[in-house]
Amino acid sequence: MTEKLAALIDSLEREAERDRSPAETPEIGIVMGSDSDLDVMMG
Repeated sequence: MTEKLAALIDSLEREAERDRSPAETPEIGIVMGSDSDLDVMMG
């Protein structure tokens, strides 16, 4: 693992461990599917 990658992982882990109020935490949705599902996902 390179130094830059290790630093990025450390940074992301520190960010994930931070305490935040629900008002500060954005809601994130993840869309999963294949390219053939794009028409269905778009409505």
